[in-house]
Amino acid sequence: MVTEIEPWLKYPDLTQSRLTTLANVIRRVRSGCVELHKPEDGDGNWSLGCRVYERTFFAIRELSKSVDWVIINPELKSLQFSFCVGSVPLRFYKGDANDPPSRYLTHSDGELMQLQTCFEFEGLPTVDTILRLAVEVDSTRQAVSVSLVEIDEYKEVIGTYRIPFDAQGGANLSTMQTPPVNLPPVVAEPLKKETDQRKIKGNSANGIAS
Repeated sequence: MVTEIEPWLKYPDLTQSRLTTLANVIRRVRSGCVELHKPEDGDGNWSLGCRVYERTFFAIRELSKSVDWVIINPELKSLQFSFCVGSVPLRFYKGDANDPPSRYLTHSDGELMQLQTCFEFEGLPTVDTILRLAVEVDSTRQAVSVSLVEIDEYKEVIGTYRIPFDAQGGANLSTMQTPPVNLPPVVAEPLKKETDQRKIKGNSANGIAS
């Protein structure tokens, strides 16, 4: 049975802010790739998928240079990509959170090496579960959600967590607007008093002058 999880309770390194940062990176990259996609010039789903995959790989690698909680795992296969959030290995895929592709149901070589390193040097127990980031897209190919997926040793999805996008996520976010303020109509003060005072001052001045 698939349940909604709070990943940081079981995996302390997977804080909500870290997952949100990754989700926004993934969505931003896909949005940029969709803008460059031109089916009228012969671009197909394959070319879009390759561009999104490589650019997401690049963006996460760049993120790892500015934060200390993202680590890129060395992979033996050139087209595989995995990374760690703290000590937790992850990979991402496009598709349903409840139905990951078969090739994502096992650990990659880089993930296994990371788990072994944590076991030997950090004293952490090996983890039987596999974690993935599922990127679900709409009819316009834009990312509408990014979810953390927990897969057990029997290759079954046992938990999901839909990661919230923050206010800087990019596309499909409405702009916050200040509600209009209704002000009462401006009431003009009568000028009679001011005019009378001017007349008095004028008469006094004429009297002095004469």
